[in-house]
Amino acid sequence: GANGALALLEDDSVTADWQAALRQVAEGDRQPGALAGRATRLLLDAGAMEADAVAAAMSRALSSGGDPAFGAAWIEGFLRGSGLVLVHDATLLGLLDDWVGGVGAEAFEAVLPLLRRAFGALPAGERRRIGTRVRAGAPTPSDPTIATDYDPARAAPALAVVARLLGGPPPHE
Repeated sequence: GANGALALLEDDSVTADWQAALRQVAEGDRQPGALAGRATRLLLDAGAMEADAVAAAMSRALSSGGDPAFGAAWIEGFLRGSGLVLVHDATLLGLLDDWVGGVGAEAFEAVLPLLRRAFGALPAGERRRIGTRVRAGAPTPSDPTIATDYDPARAAPALAVVARLLGGPPPHE
């Protein structure tokens, strides 16, 4: 609310102070993930943070050595209000996709409710567009860089969870 109110004031000095405070929150290492993610998104939407800096912040929040719960909370804060940024920025979507694919089974089960809440709050059309972008960017079985010796029966439960998370229909076998 404060961010929207400051935009109405059209006072460059106050806006600069606010964005400096948001930057401290976004770049700090002791804030809750949802708060850091939200501050990053507000800076991106205001044009006060470049897309590559946002990608670097997301990469840090979702690093494989980091806490998966922090990463999921960061995503929840970042996506609050709109997921269109993932539709339009392939780098951010790729980072998120890589992170979800790299989270261990136990950690994934622990963060799934946070991810579900983050994506569930998005309008169905946005979830559908994100799912379409993920599928379009996914390698195909004819791609020689991916393994084709996976067990479809073992993969089916994970694919069903991801489909539900993104609000789409379950995958076809």
